[in-house]
Amino acid sequence: ELRASSVECVDEASWIECGANLMHAATQVLALVPVVHPGLRSILQSFLLEQNVIKQVVEALSIPKELEVSYFAIGYKTDWMRLVANLSFESDAVCQAISRSHGLFGEILKATKIDDDNPHLAEWAEFSLRNILNVSKDAQDHLASMKATAFDGETTQLLSDARVPPLRVDAVTGKVVPM
Repeated sequence: ELRASSVECVDEASWIECGANLMHAATQVLALVPVVHPGLRSILQSFLLEQNVIKQVVEALSIPKELEVSYFAIGYKTDWMRLVANLSFESDAVCQAISRSHGLFGEILKATKIDDDNPHLAEWAEFSLRNILNVSKDAQDHLASMKATAFDGETTQLLSDARVPPLRVDAVTGKVVPM
């Protein structure tokens, strides 16, 4: 027998927004877990790693911008990046898992740009990079092997507005050089 719902006329968008708010609150709590007690940190880091939190962080950080600003609170990606920074603090296992996850490593690098919808995202991304690079030789090697290929549109516009002489990325060295 079916019962009448206690929820009246809730559309799909409302459910998505409710889930987004719940995820945001859970992420804020989760980001604090590794710093609650220094003696529990490694146990909690191992537990979260076993729960495949790396995969969930990659999915959260790679959602389309339109979806993020429509349904999630300001600072959504900042909270996920704070989790990465706290999770990677002095943990060989976590740092190795992150360095092997090129998806997450790439998302951390992308997060170093200022994002008005995610205050302090760049700073938490820098903490994450510091923690990972301090521990993981694989991450150091991966970062050292990267080469710039071009400027993105925003950087090109900023350089133009600042009246900086034209620059390009050298294809061989990956360094920025005058045109």
